[in-house]
Amino acid sequence: MDKKRITDGIHFLTFEQIHFMGVECGPTEMYYVASVFHMRIFKVYKDNVSSMDIEFTRDTVREQLREFLMEFYSMPYLFLGRPEYVESDMFSEDEFNHILQEANDRTEAVRKKSLRQKSPLLELCREYGLDPEPAGHKETSFYAKCVTGRPHQMYLSTESEAWGCGFCKIKGGVEELKAAYQQYRGR
Repeated sequence: MDKKRITDGIHFLTFEQIHFMGVECGPTEMYYVASVFHMRIFKVYKDNVSSMDIEFTRDTVREQLREFLMEFYSMPYLFLGRPEYVESDMFSEDEFNHILQEANDRTEAVRKKSLRQKSPLLELCREYGLDPEPAGHKETSFYAKCVTGRPHQMYLSTESEAWGCGFCKIKGGVEELKAAYQQYRGR
């Protein structure tokens, strides 16, 4: 996506991404373009520009952006580490921190519901020592150690009773997990 295109957008937030190890990853700029029914949000991180289209469901642009940020920060896989306020013409630092706290509360509520999930796939992962953990964005979504034993995670869904590893390009259900475990771990 061309950076020139977002100059027509309105800047509404800059936040710093602080990696889990405490390293500053650099600022992320957020812009929006609104029409009557839709809004396009642009996220600029270094030379990478991504956009998200959302339906306009709130009374004001500010309310819509606030709701978007709560959803965005409730999905930690969309950004690196911990966000830290830099500047905004739309939100004060206190408002930003309040949005982060609300997003964290939402994520924690989903995690708690996730921990109550009963599933043949989860039980098998626990039996194999793959340590499934709630992903935090949906109560039926989990991450676990990769069945191959490689040092990354695979994704699990208790909704579809399916798992997959994008790195290893393997996926399946309970029976495929059993076969993969036998193949890679020999047990």
